[in-house]
Amino acid sequence: MSDPFDALKGNERTKRFFRGEIDAGSLSHAYILEGEEGTGKHTLALAVAQALAGDTPEGRKIAEGLSPDVFTVGLRGDKKQLTVDAIRAVKESASLKPNDLSFRFYIIENAECLNVQAQNAALKILEEPPEGTYFFLLCKSAPMLLPTVRSRAPVIRMQRFSYEEMCELLQKDPEAAAVRRNDPRFFEGCVRSCGGSYGRALALIRGEAPKERDGGIAELFSKLKNEAELLTFIRDIPGKRQEFDQFLSLLQSALR
Repeated sequence: MSDPFDALKGNERTKRFFRGEIDAGSLSHAYILEGEEGTGKHTLALAVAQALAGDTPEGRKIAEGLSPDVFTVGLRGDKKQLTVDAIRAVKESASLKPNDLSFRFYIIENAECLNVQAQNAALKILEEPPEGTYFFLLCKSAPMLLPTVRSRAPVIRMQRFSYEEMCELLQKDPEAAAVRRNDPRFFEGCVRSCGGSYGRALALIRGEAPKERDGGIAELFSKLKNEAELLTFIRDIPGKRQEFDQFLSLLQSALR
């Protein structure tokens, strides 16, 4: 069995930490993984679950997304919050015995979207978790969670790659390497505007960014290097207050 942590780009210190905790049998029952979208939070959580399961058929089920004992909880549809009902469902599920594995594993995505009631409801299960149950809370910024929640789980910060590190990583992806050769200015815009996130950089390069704003940042960055294109772009700056505020935010991201 290959090392499940190999699926995560970079983050060598974090991978060594989790390998050591698992080998020593001292893995905490809960962790908060902090990082922007595309930084590998979900990949890391799954790698921990696979490493716990070991080189077994049940472990391979985790890799294939088929394990009945690994659960992902997150926003669905157009919902903006995770409510107390989601945590109640987790509590009820966690009280049951595992099916295939010796443990149950819960990945709570968008944890910063847990409303106050949901976070308070999560406190008890984080304080007194059922035996053999693990919770990984994934969020963009740990301070967005209540201090009481943060006090019950170590915060692990995902690596943000520098421009040079990102270019080196992307060079190993055939599609990204081809874009770098054929359209270096667009490639640079994507790397500069990805916020150090490998997943976001790939999404921008492939045109799969979850937000149109990300693509706009790459486009704007490319225009900052060409005076004629920039003047044309400025001519179309929106006049309405809300749209202008959005444009300023876009410009700030491109400049950063």
